[in-house]
Amino acid sequence: MTDTNDIYISPDALTQIMSHMAPTDERRRQEEQIAKERQQSVERLIASGAPTVPLTFAKTLTPPRAKARLMRISTAYNGDLVAQWFVPNTNDSGTCTVESLQESRHMPYSVFPEDVDYVVPMPKHQWLGVCSRSSWDEDDHLRDAAWRIDDDGNVLARGNMGDALLCPTIGKDGTIWATYFDEMPDRWDSDDDELSDDGRYTAGYTGMTVFNDQLHVVSRHHTPTLIGEVYWSHTDGNDFWYLSYPDWMIDHWTPHGWEQPIPANQLGGSPFIAYHNRLARFSGPGEDRDTLYYVPSDPHEPVQTWRKVVVTFPDGTPLQRGHITTWGNMLYYVHGYDWYTLKVFND
Repeated sequence: MTDTNDIYISPDALTQIMSHMAPTDERRRQEEQIAKERQQSVERLIASGAPTVPLTFAKTLTPPRAKARLMRISTAYNGDLVAQWFVPNTNDSGTCTVESLQESRHMPYSVFPEDVDYVVPMPKHQWLGVCSRSSWDEDDHLRDAAWRIDDDGNVLARGNMGDALLCPTIGKDGTIWATYFDEMPDRWDSDDDELSDDGRYTAGYTGMTVFNDQLHVVSRHHTPTLIGEVYWSHTDGNDFWYLSYPDWMIDHWTPHGWEQPIPANQLGGSPFIAYHNRLARFSGPGEDRDTLYYVPSDPHEPVQTWRKVVVTFPDGTPLQRGHITTWGNMLYYVHGYDWYTLKVFND
């Protein structure tokens, strides 16, 4: 507001406002162009001899409230689909929905003691809510930024899982695997005492940290792989695999220690599905979109020689923009509110 009571809008703010007012026709043209490119990609791959595999329709998701928008998906400790919903342009803090084929369970973000960025289900009808960033109070003590609660909102454990936290993954026994984005603090920034505020702040300094359900550190990334950021992670509820930059390795954590890292540089940061001793990557380089690449026993073999199949909708049409997540032997794909599944490996 200026001295003359006129409303002043900065050039940057005006640019953002105008971008949100872009004609819907332009957005429609962009979507049509993407769909056309996908169609051409699928046709080219099929013409070259690549087989196709259709997704299986699972169910249509129901938003937990009017105008709620699906922002991201992940998986629960038992393989259920986890959907995070937000109502745009409101004070709605979000709702976590756990979807099985038979039922849906909901947990509003507002139930947690503080504002949280991620909510994921845990075993025994419990929930974990975490903040992606850490902060200090007026007395320079690190604030709690993670809470485990029951269905009634009672706090069962609280703590801090470190700064620059990505959405945690939960195991069948309540193990918590935490990964971090590229702003995670380095260890040399912290105190050596793991229980100190600084030590908790840098809980993710190795790039992957394992917590128990009391939010205590029980293990850390411990292979030669250098981690600047974790691009994709996968679990079957028992083991945990994670793909990181800049070394482009897939590391494999087990309850008994680490397995040998798997080179993953040929397909960069594309999603993967690990199942026993088998590995597949989803969506290849360049124009080979919506394609499953089955990684050979020697991952150094040229990617052009890998077996691949094109994933389509149940009616054989190309996939459209959607959300992807994986669990065990399964790939989950959500387009609009429709949830589809694909069994990646035959047992």
